[in-house]
Amino acid sequence: MNTITKSITRPKLITAVACLILGLILPTIFHFYTDGLGQVILPMHFPILLVGMLCGWRLGLVVGAATPILSSLLTNMPPLWPTASSMAFELAAYAVIGALLIRRMNVYGALIGALVGGRIVAALARFALFSAAGQAFTLEGFWRGVIQPSLPGIALQLAFVPVVVILVRRSGLLGEDE
Repeated sequence: MNTITKSITRPKLITAVACLILGLILPTIFHFYTDGLGQVILPMHFPILLVGMLCGWRLGLVVGAATPILSSLLTNMPPLWPTASSMAFELAAYAVIGALLIRRMNVYGALIGALVGGRIVAALARFALFSAAGQAFTLEGFWRGVIQPSLPGIALQLAFVPVVVILVRRSGLLGEDE
C-alpha cells in the first residue's frame, strides 16, 4: 500500500464526503432561512476547514475546490463567476494550509494560518479572474466586499472549528494523523 492510500482511510473518506455534503447543505439552509447571512456567517467554510484539519491536505484540496463549484452548479449559489470560481481556490487553500500547519502547530495557529492564507489566495484568484475579464480589481473593493462582511463568520470559525477538531482528534475515530 502506498503512502497516499495509507493516509486516505475509510473513516477519513467518509468524513470528507460528509463535509462535502455539509458544504452544500449549510449554505442552502442559510440562504433559505436568512436574508444574506451566508456572506456573513460563511457556512460553506466551516466544513472545508474541518476536512483539511481532520482528513489531510489531499482530501481537503478536492473537497475545498469541488464544493463551491458543485454548489453553484446545483443551486446557483454562489454565482459561478466570480464568486464560486475564486472560492474554489480559497477553500482549497484553507484545507491544504490547515492540513499542513496542523502537523506543526496547535489547532488555533493552524486555523489562523489557513484563514489568512486562504484570503490571500482568494484575493489573487479574484485579481486573476477580473484581469482576464478586463475588469478592475482593487484591494479596497476586496476588503469591503469580501473581508469586512465576513468578520462575524471568521469569529465563529475561530470559536467553533478548533473545538470540533480537538474533540474529533481526541476521539481517535479518524485514526492516525496524516
